[in-house]
Amino acid sequence: DDMKCELCGSKMVIAESRFFSEKGSEEVYNELKMVCINSKCDDFAGYDLNKTTKFKTIRRKVN
Repeated sequence: DDMKCELCGSKMVIAESRFFSEKGSEEVYNELKMVCINSKCDDFAGYDLNKTTKFKTIRRKVN
């Protein structure tokens, strides 16, 4: 399912993805850093997605 920007409704894209687990836990999560790529939006991530400061984090349980 496509994630939409809450401000402008544009499609958001993944700028970063990582897997992690809490210390001492066997549960694994995938964490996605989602960004808006609409340059006219106030939440625009910028042109370099490696240096963005505006993003929404999504966590999904893997196991």
